[in-house]
Amino acid sequence: MLKNTVFFILTFLLVNDCVYSQSLSLVWATDTIFKNPETALYNAKWKSIFVSNINGNMYEKDGNGFISKISLDGKIENLKWVEGLNGPKGMEIFKDTIFVTDIDELVLISIKEAKIIRKIKVEGAVFLNDVAITKNGKVFISDTKAAKIFCYADGKVSLWLESDKLQKINGMLAEKTKLIVCNQKIMEVDLKTKEIKTLVETTGGVDGIERLGKNEFLYSNWDGRVYITKNSRLIKLLDTTKTKQQSGDLDYIPSKKLVIIPTLGGNSITCYKLKIN
Repeated sequence: MLKNTVFFILTFLLVNDCVYSQSLSLVWATDTIFKNPETALYNAKWKSIFVSNINGNMYEKDGNGFISKISLDGKIENLKWVEGLNGPKGMEIFKDTIFVTDIDELVLISIKEAKIIRKIKVEGAVFLNDVAITKNGKVFISDTKAAKIFCYADGKVSLWLESDKLQKINGMLAEKTKLIVCNQKIMEVDLKTKEIKTLVETTGGVDGIERLGKNEFLYSNWDGRVYITKNSRLIKLLDTTKTKQQSGDLDYIPSKKLVIIPTLGGNSITCYKLKIN
């Protein structure tokens, strides 16, 4: 009886490891011509990947920052597609407009015109980081240093939420009724009540995050790691910490199962195929 029980347990674990095995395989990597690339964002309509380049000290208003535009196969379409930024970081797109954080400003860029159309000074902001946009166009902005979330709506930016639970907040993801917000934890904030609930207790830090399934997320860690979460379990897919190629805010293309990762230290953009068995 004992032998049968042990055999059943080992078989169960083996089957589940097979079912839940994941890996990343490199598809392409660009040359090291970018300048501290922080966020990579794919847009299906424009069939391009947009990349924010800090190009210097991420805290300084030096005017060196720019946005790049590359193709889905890694070819550089325009390295300095839009210039005139300082330390651009998180980006999202709504109706052909890119919303990008730039230290203490929210910058709006027209994709059609390839130019900055508006810069909005965010009062009370210290270090704006990521952007998440709902389907109806509400733009949420994380402030890593101030433990705040701001919201852009009806042409104005205002403080939406401030909490000690938001210390060192970075990556965000807007969903139908929830806002996923991350620091050392992965949390969800109810968009109506603003109640904060912890989903994953310990992550090692989250920069970019994407939803894979009901209790599954794909996320990048600034030090140079990429993980999948399954409930509270972490599965490491990539680790470039030894080469100091910090992984910035990634993007995931579900239809092609491609993961696009900017390497801040490596000054390149990498594309991986996500394999889930």
